[in-house]
Amino acid sequence: MRQFESALLMLGSPRAHSESNSYSLGSYLLGQLEKKGVKTSLVHVNRALRSDGAFAKLRDSLDRADLVVLSCPLYVDSLPASVIHVMEMLAGERKVQDVSRKRFLAIINCGFPESKHTEIALAICRRFAKEAGMKWEGGLGLGGGEALGGRPLEEVGGLARNVRNSLRLTAESLVKGDPVPESAKELISKPLIPSFLYRWIGHWGWKRQAKQYGVKKDLMARPFLQDH
Repeated sequence: MRQFESALLMLGSPRAHSESNSYSLGSYLLGQLEKKGVKTSLVHVNRALRSDGAFAKLRDSLDRADLVVLSCPLYVDSLPASVIHVMEMLAGERKVQDVSRKRFLAIINCGFPESKHTEIALAICRRFAKEAGMKWEGGLGLGGGEALGGRPLEEVGGLARNVRNSLRLTAESLVKGDPVPESAKELISKPLIPSFLYRWIGHWGWKRQAKQYGVKKDLMARPFLQDH
């Protein structure tokens, strides 16, 4: 028997859908839930801060959902400022009435090769769930997210096999009324590509962009270094 009927994706990325890894991850999970009969919807956190009316719509969407999924990128070992602001507003304004019904989980992706960099951000999400009166179902942390390139996970191929399997396992667990399984956390935490190769590609891309903008010769510049 399904434990909930509706799920809301809170998208915390400022990027367009075609460029957003957060959207790729969150929308794939919603797709898996839809296959199991769950109704889904999407709200953009950044847009909710444009006006009082926009924030009220986000709050109403959250109130109607049985499951709330936050998907966003890692910013300086934490969450984007807009996401933190909305969290503070939601937790400070009121608590969800039926705690046993409202569930919350987070998917954090980062550009570092190691998924461990998402641990602080996930801890913040867990604290938010407590302050907002929601049941924390767990979090998923992905490292090396830039390798996805904002593409739909179905189009990424074998590179995202573990990610897709992780999200499928998560959906299956959620519809049973269970939290995010440890097996799903382990799968999504596995490197998409070897760390040394990811770093090499990153360095190459950095130099390519520097050449494009005519500043390649300045990459090693240290303008604030004092002469002794």
